[in-house]
Amino acid sequence: MTQTRAILTAVALPQRTKGAANRAPSFAKNDGRKIPVSDADQVGFTIAKIEAVDPDGDAIWWNIESGNVNETFALRSDSGLLQLAKPIETLAHNVTSILLTIKISDGQLNATSEIAVEVSRSPISRPQFSAQHYKTQISEKTAIGTQIYTVRAKSNAYGKSSKPLVYGIYSVEDTGMEDKLRVEPTTGSVLVMESLDYEVCREIRAIIFARQGTLTNYVTLTVTVTDDNDNAPRFVHKDYSVTLPLRSPVGFSVVTLLAHDADSGENGVVKYNIISVLGVIRLAKVLPLDHTESILTARATDGGKYPLSDTANVRIKTDAFDGNGFRFTRELYQRTVRDTTALGSVLLVVSTQPNGVARYSMKQPCSHFDVHAASGAVTLKRWLTRERAKSVACTVIARNRAGEEDTTKVLIKTSSTNQHSPIFKQQVYRGFLRENSPGGSSVLLADNSPLLVSATDKDVGPSALIGYRLLNPNEPYFVVDFVTGAVRSRKPVDYEKLKEWIFYVQA
Repeated sequence: MTQTRAILTAVALPQRTKGAANRAPSFAKNDGRKIPVSDADQVGFTIAKIEAVDPDGDAIWWNIESGNVNETFALRSDSGLLQLAKPIETLAHNVTSILLTIKISDGQLNATSEIAVEVSRSPISRPQFSAQHYKTQISEKTAIGTQIYTVRAKSNAYGKSSKPLVYGIYSVEDTGMEDKLRVEPTTGSVLVMESLDYEVCREIRAIIFARQGTLTNYVTLTVTVTDDNDNAPRFVHKDYSVTLPLRSPVGFSVVTLLAHDADSGENGVVKYNIISVLGVIRLAKVLPLDHTESILTARATDGGKYPLSDTANVRIKTDAFDGNGFRFTRELYQRTVRDTTALGSVLLVVSTQPNGVARYSMKQPCSHFDVHAASGAVTLKRWLTRERAKSVACTVIARNRAGEEDTTKVLIKTSSTNQHSPIFKQQVYRGFLRENSPGGSSVLLADNSPLLVSATDKDVGPSALIGYRLLNPNEPYFVVDFVTGAVRSRKPVDYEKLKEWIFYVQA
C-alpha cells in the first residue's frame, strides 16, 4: 500500500455589498476554437490558454469536465493553461480529434465550453507504391505535354496536417534521356517533355521517388518507345554509273542497288520497283549494236501503312569490254566509324570496273566484316572498340565470270563514344568549416587541406573530361568548383543554427 499526503487550502468567499447578486464567470469570445497538437510536442508543453473572466472580479478555477481520452491533457486549475500530460503516441492511431469539455467556476457559479484538439502525426513508414515496377508503351510520335502514365503511392500517416506526398524522378539510366520525362510532384502523372525518337532510344528506364516528410521510397518505371514509319528508305548512293559489255547475255547482272531504312518491322522492309526485290538490275533483252548509254531511275519503298520512298539514278554505258583489265575502282577503301555502330550496319560499298560482273568475298581471317557477294556492301559483324584496335583492315576479293580476280583493302578506323560513367573515388566525403568563415572559404579535411571531390572516367579524349555540380542547384550554403571539385561556402554559417549539412555532388 502506498500513501500520499494532500494539502487542501480553504479560500473564503469574497465579501459583497449587501443585496449585490453574484454573477457567473464566462469564457472569452474565442471559446470553442480548434487547438492543434502533434506527436512532435513534448510532455509538459503548453498547447493553449483557456481564457475566462468573472464580471465580479472573483477568482476562477478551471478543470476538464469530460473528453480527456487516456488523461492525455492536463489543465492548470489556477491559470487555465492546457498542457500535454502524456505523449501523443499513447493515443490510438485512428484518433485525429479530441473534444474536451472545460468547466470554469468562481466557487458558486459554473460555466462550460467545448474545445476541439486536432491531433496530427508524422508518417511512421515510407510511402508504399501500388506496384514494384511500372511499365508502359508509347509511340515515338507522342506529343509533348502528353500524360503517358500515373504512379501511385499510399501513405500510412494520420491527421489532417500530415505532410503531403511529393513525387519526382530520382535518376534516368541514360542521362541523355533525363529531360524527356517529368513527374508531376502532387499527382504522380508522367508527362512527355521532349520529342522522342525510336532510332535514338527504344527504352527509357527511370527511378521514381515518393517522399513524405523525411521518408522516401523508390520504384522503377520503364517506358518502351514504339516505332512509327518516320524514316524513308535511303539508297547507299544517289547516282550509280556502270559500264556494260555490249554483247552481255539476257539476264546478265548489270548493277545491284542497295537501300536501307532506319525503321523496324514492316516499316523497315525495303522493296524496289525493279524486277528483283534485292535491288538487282538485270539485262531484259539483247542490247542493240548502236546502244551507248541508258539512264534509269530506281525507286525504293518501305512497307509502312503510309509508305515512304527514295530514288536513285543509274547511268548504264556500253562498250566492247571483253573481260580484260578487270579491277577494283580503288586500291584502298577507308572510313571512320563510331565504336557504337550497330552490328549489320553497312560501312561502305566496294565495286569493280566494270561493275555488275563480279562476285565478292572476304579474305580470311577477317572476323569483323562481311561483304555481300553481289553488291559489294561491307557490313559489320563484330563490335569495334578502341580497346581492341584503333583500326581494322581486311582484304576483299572480286572474281568475274572469266575467272579473273582482283583484291583491295578495306580499312575501318574506330572513334570512341562516351561509354563509361564517371565514378567517385569515395562515396562519402567529410569536411569541416569554421563558424563565421566568410563566403567563398574552402571546406577543409581533417589535415586542414582543401576538400576536393574527385571522380575517374574510363573513356578517352573529350569523353573523359569530368565536371562537377551540385545535385540540388538551390543548395543554400555550399558550392562546388565545376573543374577542380573544390567545395566552398556560399555564405557564413552559424554553429548554433547549423552543426552538420549533407548535400550531393554529381560528376
